[in-house]
Amino acid sequence: MDNPQDSRDTQDDPQKEDTPRHKRIRFMAYGFAYSVDQLIAYAEKHGLCPEGVDIIPAHDKTLRASLHISRRLRCRCRVTVYVSKEGETGSCFATGTNATKETADRARDPTALQRLRDVLGLPANTKPYWYVMTPF
Repeated sequence: MDNPQDSRDTQDDPQKEDTPRHKRIRFMAYGFAYSVDQLIAYAEKHGLCPEGVDIIPAHDKTLRASLHISRRLRCRCRVTVYVSKEGETGSCFATGTNATKETADRARDPTALQRLRDVLGLPANTKPYWYVMTPF
C-alpha cells in the first residue's frame, strides 16, 4: 500500500506564474497525509461498516472514516492536498495551515500533533509535513 506520508512532493500550477507584481501564495497544511486505502482500513478497523465491509462502497468507507476522525478530534481538520508531483491528491489531517501566523504557529504544537497521531493510530515517531493544499 502506498503511503502518501512518504511522498512530500508538490505540484506547481502550470497556469500561474510568479511575477514580482503578482506573487502566488500557496496555502499549505501541516499534518499527516492519509491514502484512500488507509481510510478504508481505518473504517473497517473501527467498526464503521456495521452493514458489512463487503457491502459498503469504498467512497462511503472513506467518508465514514474522515467523519469519525474529525469527530474524535472535535475539529474540521481534513483538507485535500497534493501528495505527488504528478498531481495525485490525498486527505491530510492537519494541525494548522500557513494562512495566518497564528495558525502556522499552532501547527507545530506538540500536544496537538501527538493527539492527531493517537487518533490516526500512527507511531509516535511519525513526522508531520507541510503539504500544498488543492484549490478546491
